[in-house]
Amino acid sequence: MDGGGATVNAFVNYQTPAPAGPLPVLVTAAGPARQQRLTVFFRILLAIPHYFVLYFLGIAAGVVTFIGWWAALFTGLLPDFAVTFTTGYIRWLTRVTAYMMLLTDAYPPFSFEDDPRYPVRLAVAERDRLNRLAVFFRLILVIPASILRALAVFGGETVAFIAWLITLISGQMPASLHQAYTAVLRYSARVDCYLYLLTPTYPGGLFGDAQAGAPEWQLRLTPAARQLVTLFVALGVLFFVVWIIVIALIAGAASTPTTTTTMAWLSPIRY
Repeated sequence: MDGGGATVNAFVNYQTPAPAGPLPVLVTAAGPARQQRLTVFFRILLAIPHYFVLYFLGIAAGVVTFIGWWAALFTGLLPDFAVTFTTGYIRWLTRVTAYMMLLTDAYPPFSFEDDPRYPVRLAVAERDRLNRLAVFFRLILVIPASILRALAVFGGETVAFIAWLITLISGQMPASLHQAYTAVLRYSARVDCYLYLLTPTYPGGLFGDAQAGAPEWQLRLTPAARQLVTLFVALGVLFFVVWIIVIALIAGAASTPTTTTTMAWLSPIRY
């Protein structure tokens, strides 16, 4: 832990397995539990204070990462201050996102620090050496993972109302939906950590973990949850296809009157 108590070397403290190669970013979420219907109903309003703070923290994280990018480009290491700040920011963002996804009814703390008592936790390994070429091209390298995340997130949002309605009525999110949204949350956190240079490990694991390990941190999706994640991605693709078609139709409709008017104005000249 650092002087402020924020967990950075989470892998040691959380007794996770030690796989070969760079360690991945880990996210764990407690299983589905009973939620208060009143907090479910007003979930968006309750999260507004966090998003207000996160807006400014996100700007600061961008500045810190930009400074850290130069250091990593020349030294191959992200400075400690950048690791501490961006890890705390992504941890905070991950908890709030989980709260909005209805993965937990526990109100997120206004804190960078890891809280073992909170149902959703983020673990980032000690800073590792970064490939300088990968650092230089980080914004390009992250594009495929960012596209996949966007598809999964937008697809998940298309059924978010159904998930919200089920949770509001029953007081608990179904286990398969809970697992599917947890998988999207973890993948999103891994994309953020890769983008912010906290890890050299490329984002993966959207469809869960293939091998068993520490049960607290492994995400083994059930067949139903895996199908839901696949559905999220498919709906995300459909959303973007429809969006492109709509934009094309709007652009075509906007250009048609101009063309028609121009031709009508020029037609007398022909004769």
